Amino acid sequence: MTKLLLRAAVLAAWFSLPAGAVQVSLEENKAERGTVGYVDMQAIFRAFPETKRAKESFEAAVRQAEDQVNLRKSELISLRGELADFKMQRAFMARAPIVAASTAPAQALAPAPAVSSGTATALVQASTAAVRAAAPDPLADMDKKIAEKSAALDKKEADFKDYQARIEKNLLDLESRKTEYLLGKIYAAVQQAAKDEGVSVVVDKSQILFGPKAVDLTQKVLEKLK
Repeated sequence: MTKLLLRAAVLAAWFSLPAGAVQVSLEENKAERGTVGYVDMQAIFRAFPETKRAKESFEAAVRQAEDQVNLRKSELISLRGELADFKMQRAFMARAPIVAASTAPAQALAPAPAVSSGTATALVQASTAAVRAAAPDPLADMDKKIAEKSAALDKKEADFKDYQARIEKNLLDLESRKTEYLLGKIYAAVQQAAKDEGVSVVVDKSQILFGPKAVDLTQKVLEKLK
């Protein structure tokens, strides 16, 4: 893969959060009436300075993974080209006429004693058969090369698929760890801001349907994160 398909899906996670309300309940708040607060988690996540650093670090990891994947892919392309070249040569050789050896052993070129025509014919046939038997079979040799190259390509492709799957899993795990780290810091800031403001429950702004008396803690949380 020239570009990991994973890139778009994973990088999008840096500016989106898991669906559902963000709730921080403060049990130690003993007020008779609990106060509800809310935060804009999307805005906090985007404005949090560490989000940008984590995103840049993750993009660097993705680029490094792409380089390694592309290197292995180039090896596959090279092997496929070699195999295709062997098959083309084999097809050409199969169509070409069989050419007898243009040279003979030195001793065969020496003058031979006079023999009858029947004996001469038998000698020629025997000599031709011996030359053909001794000569290697070019098609068989090419078939062997094709089989070896095909086996090497099959193994390389299987290894590539396994490697690609491992790379994608490692990137997903890395993204998950970084996101959990960022959210952990954000949640801690949300809880502290809620305590400071005497808020009992905090929800995400996107989950509020109606609540004119709810307290907006977004800016307070951002101040604590910065």
